[in-house]
Amino acid sequence: MMLILGGSSLLSVPLGAFGLGALTSAFVFYNAGSGSFSTSKLVLTGVAVSSLLSGITTFLVMSAPNESQVRNAMFWMAGSLSGSSWKVLQISAAALAGSYGIVSLFYRELNIMLTGDETAEILGVNVSRLRAIIVTVSTLLTGFIVANTGIIGFVGLVVPHVGRGIVGSDHKKLINFSVAGGAIFLLLTDIAARTLVKGQEIPIGVITAVMGAPFFMWLIKRNSYKFGGE
Repeated sequence: MMLILGGSSLLSVPLGAFGLGALTSAFVFYNAGSGSFSTSKLVLTGVAVSSLLSGITTFLVMSAPNESQVRNAMFWMAGSLSGSSWKVLQISAAALAGSYGIVSLFYRELNIMLTGDETAEILGVNVSRLRAIIVTVSTLLTGFIVANTGIIGFVGLVVPHVGRGIVGSDHKKLINFSVAGGAIFLLLTDIAARTLVKGQEIPIGVITAVMGAPFFMWLIKRNSYKFGGE
């Protein structure tokens, strides 16, 4: 949206993505939390809001008067690392380092939350406060990264669940695995995007979707798998 509305500086698009992402997250959690909070309501609300915003984004792209803005937006929506630069990398690395540092401080509380909200509250964890912190940090990191790389789906869904099968559900290990594993997975898919079709670069988002969607459906089909960990 910021690309269509004219964001030009290195920080305008990431900050705009973070601001709109924070508003969207707050809206989703507010609606999912009305009455009794449940992950099912959270997912369904997220799907509805995502569809709404996708429609708005498509409308803005199709109605943009500047043809170059349309090309930039379509390229961003496909997802790619070809537009990366050292300046962009520095901004993204700073966002990652800050987010990693904050989340790592709460790994014990995150482990306790695996037992359920009620048990976590009894054990002294402020669940609402912790959830707000994690969502805010995640929105900040996602906004900065996606603003620079475009929409590359399933990396943040597949890698942590693979990590649970390798290092377990301890967030002290899982956070480190997710950071390193996500970077390696993205590099491998970028190599595949540049080499699978001779003389043409496939959008990374296409490859991650083709690989990630079947894997995620397989996880859902496994009745014994628990997405929050054991």
